Amino acid sequence: MEFLADSLKSALELDENVISVDTLQVLQDNNGADGIVVSLLNVEEESTLKNSPHHFVQGKTLEDKILYRQAPPLSLNLRIVFVFDFNDYGTSLQRLSEAANFFHKKKWFNPGIDSETSLPEPIGKLIVDLETLTLEQLNHVWSISGGIHYPALFYRVRLLKLEQDEPAEGTAIKNIETQHENFSTPEEMKKHLKEKLENGV
Repeated sequence: MEFLADSLKSALELDENVISVDTLQVLQDNNGADGIVVSLLNVEEESTLKNSPHHFVQGKTLEDKILYRQAPPLSLNLRIVFVFDFNDYGTSLQRLSEAANFFHKKKWFNPGIDSETSLPEPIGKLIVDLETLTLEQLNHVWSISGGIHYPALFYRVRLLKLEQDEPAEGTAIKNIETQHENFSTPEEMKKHLKEKLENGV
């Protein structure tokens, strides 16, 4: 979030104290922030990537192949809000328009490539999507700030990947042995299966 705040501050050429990362409670406690407040509303796991494999294989030949076990990266979606609360309402709307235009032109960010501010090492590419909240959802959000509605932009920041522990070498399965049994009658097969179940095999 600080990365996005710094990116916006640099793009709009804002002073250091004009934009801050804080809770929405600050809008109520300080009777107005006189600037831009970036706040986290919710954190969600990216459900489409939950079933990623927990292993991978390296090596070209069968003899060289090594199986590694590693939990897949944790992919998160952040629901964030940019609140524009300047003393002059027109300034708030102007800054909102400039911020919306900035994130419209630049929807994704790569760490250490396209910004002076680098993302922390485990975090991958950020994709910023504008979201539209219903009136009911807005009422829930602004109840935190004392019921006052502020000019704001709501975004979903997608695919925040946090790498897990280092991969551990595992034992690859190279051969599978099967046991084939012949039965003269269906009754003989049923009897055999029943015995295996009773013996817990």
